[in-house]
Amino acid sequence: MASAEPARKGVGTRAMEWAMNKAHLIGDLRMFFTQRVLYTLRVVVGTPWRHQRIYGGGGWVIDGEVHYMDVLRSFFGDVERVYAETQNFEPTRYLDENNLRDPVPSDVEDTAICVLSFKNGLIGQFVWTEGAPGKGINYQIYYGSKGSIDGSGIQFKDGSTHSMAELSNDFLNALSSDDKERLFPRGITNAGTLGVYDFLDAIRSDREPEVTGWDGFVAQAICDAIYESAYCGQAVKVDDVISGKIGAYQKDINKHWGL
Repeated sequence: MASAEPARKGVGTRAMEWAMNKAHLIGDLRMFFTQRVLYTLRVVVGTPWRHQRIYGGGGWVIDGEVHYMDVLRSFFGDVERVYAETQNFEPTRYLDENNLRDPVPSDVEDTAICVLSFKNGLIGQFVWTEGAPGKGINYQIYYGSKGSIDGSGIQFKDGSTHSMAELSNDFLNALSSDDKERLFPRGITNAGTLGVYDFLDAIRSDREPEVTGWDGFVAQAICDAIYESAYCGQAVKVDDVISGKIGAYQKDINKHWGL
């Protein structure tokens, strides 16, 4: 799990975390809005099993967005509770999407609309869908008392801006030489490569990796909480999912695998 959660490690993501939590450039953190809205009938990376709940556990939320949940934890800490709705609007997928050939049945979600409430009081909206024909949407914006930050940089409430290039440069200049080598060893800045490097160096150095197995588990539990909330029709606490107190969605999957 640890080496598979590299999304928090890139320069831009680390610069945003620094801006929000260390430099406090956008003030007291308040809320975020994430929308990844598109339409496709593809089979995810050509793997039909990902569209079978009993094998995959769920759809893209548990498969891909788990990495984003880890990023959110690196920004804002632990999620207290989740309220979510999920849907499967397109129950047939295609290995040949362009020609609508080689159909694959799908019983996992292609849409999730969620509210996440964090233990520090921050709230956020997370939307992911592949079931929205027409205009796509793709943004992640984080708001504080002094302004907002996203992939383009900071916009302050007086209208002034600070670009991501400037922000990343400020972040890197704020690091000591030791911290720069720790976060970007040997000058590596690719997030995926950094994840593998950190994992291997942790083994060599007999230390915990930056993103521990527990971190990976909790990020996955947030995704599970999305499914449990949608299944139960109510908000659920992530801690109750972690402890096993809530597991209605998961029950038949566990039974199938003898867990």
